[in-house]
Amino acid sequence: MIEKVFLVLGNTVSYSLPPMRTVSHVFGTKVVDYLLKFIISILITRTLGPSDKGVLTFAMLVVTWTVTFGNLSFFDANIYLLGSRKFSLSEAAMTSFVLSLVSGLLYALLLLAVVGFRLVHWPVGNPWVFFALLMTIPFNILANNSTSILQGLSWFKLYNLLTVTGSFVYLLAVVAARYLAQDRLAGIVAATVGSNIFVAAVMVFCLGRAANWKLRFSGRYLKEGLLFGLRGHVRVLLTQITVRFDQFVLGAMLEPIYLGWYSVAAGLSEGLLMLPDSVGMLLFPRVAAEPNTAAVLAARACRCTLLVTLAAAAALALCGKLLIGVLYGQRFLPATKPLYLLCGAIVFQSVSRVLRNYFYGVGRPQPSLWSTGSAGVVI
Repeated sequence: MIEKVFLVLGNTVSYSLPPMRTVSHVFGTKVVDYLLKFIISILITRTLGPSDKGVLTFAMLVVTWTVTFGNLSFFDANIYLLGSRKFSLSEAAMTSFVLSLVSGLLYALLLLAVVGFRLVHWPVGNPWVFFALLMTIPFNILANNSTSILQGLSWFKLYNLLTVTGSFVYLLAVVAARYLAQDRLAGIVAATVGSNIFVAAVMVFCLGRAANWKLRFSGRYLKEGLLFGLRGHVRVLLTQITVRFDQFVLGAMLEPIYLGWYSVAAGLSEGLLMLPDSVGMLLFPRVAAEPNTAAVLAARACRCTLLVTLAAAAALALCGKLLIGVLYGQRFLPATKPLYLLCGAIVFQSVSRVLRNYFYGVGRPQPSLWSTGSAGVVI
């Protein structure tokens, strides 16, 4: 179905998007991965209830912001540098490994000191949840940068396999925590930490084997990667503000139960971004490799993505209350109203995600910074 929509809307020009089979496979992987994470979300939500769900959500939100900041947008740099075939896999892999672990450990230790010495007030739940999740920061950064290497090389089959495998392992860990752990919150946290370590380890093994373990740290790759990444890093941070600031405010100012409700609505609405993320992921390295056709490819991708996302958002808004009641239980019905508003916002986000990858692919992250900065000012 997705393939047909792209072909119908894109047949007015002679240029082509990445092969439709590749688009379908990546989108199919996104769907499977989302379904697995959707099941995980349901299990966690029903296991913890609104209050503990709010505690876990806030802790993971802080960790996510740290990972995003500590990564220094090296994720985007990997895709650009490898997509333009400027460096080898051995240089990209080893440099990314070193940067990920060093920066991840530094940020984890910094946050541990800040909260441990009570330099800031931890507004939601028990601090031990936060301390345990700090362990995931280096591994999250490592997994993200490894994933970007796969995208830059257009190794989407391996990307698809590793993505689904990681979510499936997380699902098994959550099921075990739900039915075996005496303290269910502690069990869910342990499952989260363990699955993150597993994914990072598998990523490193696959990339190392692909390079025949001939890994070489490159100061030049590090320099160019940081220069490219930092040019758009402010935009990435502003994106986190525009996308996650609402949840951070709820967690910091209100009782955990409110964030527990809102996180359910946010999780459902974010599923609508599977197609924009799939198209953008494929568009980035393609644009970097073929800049002459970049504008045409981006225009076609935006038209197709907007149409499909709009239809999906309308369907979710109509069925949202029923879905929340059936899947999460009556305790989470207050999440219905926020879901209606978020469905509308996601439609506009779908286009911006495709355009962001276009601007990054042509080596111009600045326009994305301006647009995201404007949104951040409004927030």
